[in-house]
Amino acid sequence: MGDTAYFGPEPEFFVFDSITWGTDMSGCFVKIKSEEAAWASAEEFEGGNTGHRPGVKGGYFPVPPVDSAQDLRSAMVLLLEELGVPVEVHHHEVATAGQMEIGTKFSTLTQRADWTQILKYVVQNVAHSYGKTATFMPKPIVGDNGSGMHTARNLFAGDGYAGLSETALYYIGGIIKHAKALNAITNPGTNSYKRLVPHYEAPHPKGRRIEARFPDPLANPYLCFSALLMAGLDGIQNKIHPGDAADKNLYDLPPEEDKLIPTVCASLDEALAALDADRDFLTRGGVFSNEWIDSYIELKMQEVNLTRMTTHPVEFAMYYSLLAQAEVYKYIDANGNVTFTNVPIKGAKPMHLAPLSTYGTSSKSKPASSAGGKPASTPDGYPNVDNGTQNKRDQGRRKILESELANEQKALADAQKAYTDGAATRNGDETRNYQKYLDRVQKLKDAVTERQKNVDALRRELGQATSSAQ
Repeated sequence: MGDTAYFGPEPEFFVFDSITWGTDMSGCFVKIKSEEAAWASAEEFEGGNTGHRPGVKGGYFPVPPVDSAQDLRSAMVLLLEELGVPVEVHHHEVATAGQMEIGTKFSTLTQRADWTQILKYVVQNVAHSYGKTATFMPKPIVGDNGSGMHTARNLFAGDGYAGLSETALYYIGGIIKHAKALNAITNPGTNSYKRLVPHYEAPHPKGRRIEARFPDPLANPYLCFSALLMAGLDGIQNKIHPGDAADKNLYDLPPEEDKLIPTVCASLDEALAALDADRDFLTRGGVFSNEWIDSYIELKMQEVNLTRMTTHPVEFAMYYSLLAQAEVYKYIDANGNVTFTNVPIKGAKPMHLAPLSTYGTSSKSKPASSAGGKPASTPDGYPNVDNGTQNKRDQGRRKILESELANEQKALADAQKAYTDGAATRNGDETRNYQKYLDRVQKLKDAVTERQKNVDALRRELGQATSSAQ
């Protein structure tokens, strides 16, 4: 077995014309603009709409003008070469909206990790200098290919199945055995798992090499390559055979065969749990420490919880009008038991509600009172809160809202002052780079907008709390 590991990652990325997003308490959104995007055929652009763009999954190796970013990538490549990073190829990737790849030569683990970091830095800054924005997010757009970082290793030679020696097969066995734990490091973001779904692009056989296709460019290359190497070495040391090759089309397998195929994780929290349970192969020889793994899991779980608690626009599409869209049936069985269901079972009758206007003259009308003074809709035995207690609760709520509003108004005033002061002068090399000045001022302006939204939201909530108490 050799004593040097050579790695060849292939990080993919997107270059957009612009991107906007928001994540405040009033809601969240993201909007991508790209002249190359399949959805941009009806948009107006400065200089006109050229009409040349790749379709969905139609971007692999087109020529200009469909590939509108060839000159941009050439500028990236020239700068990489100046910095000592040897480039072998650059081309448009599969997805629409500007997905690309720049391929560099194989090298040792640490040097290849260095080159990957340099490549990311160059890509984002050259795109910025062209007035565009680059991202290594694994799945920034829905409905098309995501960006991976397929990681190849030319480690072994042999004449076994597919040209692989038994040692190489053991190496692959280690990767497969520890794949779910590896996901936590090779696919370190919640967005990573929107790419790891069936039917994303897979290669035809190309050379006698070992290639892990699940890593993505969010991964820290030093950690990613080290973890992959440790998994492979564990496979060699423990003679973990990967089993027979899957020569069939995995997407057409019957259920009983499909469940036997090993898979990667479906979410970041699943990957972190796998890493927590399967870490010994990483800590062997002190390559990774238990303290580092514990801290890493804690950090990444904060990201998981943040996305868990954030309401997603897709949830509105699925659930906002759910009851209004549902058909409800009433079924009475032979014993007189009543069942309400959305399934049209035999003997069930559809429920039809009268229009809302029959129940009251106005949506702002106060509920009718029963003889006991409670609203007519209040069930018997329901706990009734006296007015004094309710008033105290309302006062407490208003005080909290007033305090939050005061804090947010102060933050808004500070943001407005920072924007006014910041826009008045140019700093450092902004006198030569006007775009840098505009970018800085825009961030200050965005901060003002964000604070103003929070102030408006708190005022509305305080107004509702005040009116409900009257």
